[in-house]
Amino acid sequence: MSRWMIGVLSPAAVAFGQVVPVPAFTGDRSEGFTDEVNWNVCTFCEVMEFFESSPGGTDPICTARAPQGGNHLHATASWGYYCTMFPAGTANLFASTGGGGVRFEFTPGFFARRFGGFFGTNSNVGGATAFFYDSAGTLIGSEAMPFAADCKWNWFGWSFTPSAAAIEIVGSFTDGSYVMMDNLEWSQGLACYADCEDDGDLDIFDYLCFQGLFAELNPYADCERDGDWDAFDFLCFQGEYANGCD
Repeated sequence: MSRWMIGVLSPAAVAFGQVVPVPAFTGDRSEGFTDEVNWNVCTFCEVMEFFESSPGGTDPICTARAPQGGNHLHATASWGYYCTMFPAGTANLFASTGGGGVRFEFTPGFFARRFGGFFGTNSNVGGATAFFYDSAGTLIGSEAMPFAADCKWNWFGWSFTPSAAAIEIVGSFTDGSYVMMDNLEWSQGLACYADCEDDGDLDIFDYLCFQGLFAELNPYADCERDGDWDAFDFLCFQGEYANGCD
């Protein structure tokens, strides 16, 4: 680690936008698309329910649908199109074949403070955009999801202020479709930006974590949220670290 980074005096904390990329985390609930009984009764579904508290549970806190409606949602053990994708580590993966992509709507009382997972595409057009809405339906913000059209998995995750009541994932391919998803994570706890390791402690390892993500040009390490990775992001992170976690 650079001695300069540790030794610079911390300025006042730099304000963030309301949507901030976060590194991979394990949430309060996880979704691997393995427990839905209605997968056996419809090939392409209009509505599916996710994020039970336990495998096979009956208390889902999230309803998924295509934003423009229609029977487009599908979970499967593999999916071939321009190339073939297999699950990122669970029994199934999940995507929409159209209808504007996928909209996740969370049950009141279970709005998301953090949300993330692994994404990719089996189409010939890479990339997607994530849109985040509060309980009034107001757009909190949006984030680009750059990934190649190569059937490989890529992590994307975010924290929100205020909590997200709905999230839409819209692919760059026709009608927002064919964004594959797996190993989704949901958390109701407020993430602390400076806790890069996401372990509940602020220590030197969070600096090392930030420095490693900065070297990878990870969106999380763009602390100023200006599309650049430079010395000001280190100052920004140091300010957040000095500000602590509530």
